[in-house]
Amino acid sequence: MSKIRNYFIWDFLRHLEATMFQRLLNKNIFIVFMNGKNSLRSYATLRNSSIKMKIMEAPAITPKTYQHKNLELGRALSPHLTIYKPQLTSMMSITLRMTGFALGVATWAIGLTSLWGSHKMEDYVEKLKTLPMNDYGWMAVKTVLGFPFSFHLVAGARHLLFDTARLMEIKQFYATGYVALVLSGIMAVAIGMVVPLKGEERQ
Repeated sequence: MSKIRNYFIWDFLRHLEATMFQRLLNKNIFIVFMNGKNSLRSYATLRNSSIKMKIMEAPAITPKTYQHKNLELGRALSPHLTIYKPQLTSMMSITLRMTGFALGVATWAIGLTSLWGSHKMEDYVEKLKTLPMNDYGWMAVKTVLGFPFSFHLVAGARHLLFDTARLMEIKQFYATGYVALVLSGIMAVAIGMVVPLKGEERQ
C-alpha cells in the first residue's frame, strides 16, 4: 500500500505547475513518504534552484534484426554448415528440395513458353533433332533430365512413409536412403532408354 500511495503522491507532484512547486520549496516544506511513514524533510539546497518542466522528445529507436545484432557483436552463424560432416540423410533432404525446385522452374518455363512464346514447343523439338548427337548421347541427356523427376518421386514417397511414423530408426533411415538412390538411378536410366526425346521412330 505504501508503494501505491507514494506513486500517487509523486504523480500528483509531477503535475504541479512550476510556480506552485517553487513556492513549496521556498517555504522549506516538502513531504516525503518513505517506508510507509511520514517524515518532514528540509530541502534548503533546492530553495534557490529553478525548476523547469518541459516535454522531451523520446530518442528514435532503430529496430535491429537478429542477424544485425550478431554482425555487430561479431558472432558467426550458428550452427554453421562448414562444421558438419556431410551425411546421407542431410544430402538427400537437400537434393529433394533442389530437384523439386528444378522441376517447378522447368514446368513454369515450359508452360509460359508455350503460352507466350513466339514458337510452339514442336518447333523447339525440331531444333533438337538437328543437333549432332548419337543415340548414346541422347540417352545420357534424357537420363540427366529424368533424374530430378525420378529422385523427387522416390524420395518424396520415402518422406511420405516417414509421415506415417514408420521407418524412423537410424538404420532404417540409411537403408531406405540407399534404396531410394538405387531406385532413382534405375528409373532415370529407364527414362533415358524409353522416353523418345529426339523424335525418332523406333522400329
